[in-house]
Amino acid sequence: MTTTANDDEWEEDDEGEDEDTIPCPYCKAEIYDGAEQCPKCGRYISEEDAPAEAKPRWIVIASVLCLVIAILWVWKG
Repeated sequence: MTTTANDDEWEEDDEGEDEDTIPCPYCKAEIYDGAEQCPKCGRYISEEDAPAEAKPRWIVIASVLCLVIAILWVWKG
């Protein structure tokens, strides 16, 4: 009985390289874009259930700074 390299090794198809993956909104594991459930954490993926993404800090800091400037401008005006 002889074995070939194909019997012992699994080779990925070239078509599999084009699959789009996204991070799971819960555990950040890479999952396929159309997946209904994360294979790592087991949670179902949907737009309604995804946790809200945090705003970048610079947006929050800039907003607070603009608010302070507006208050000072009205107060001194």
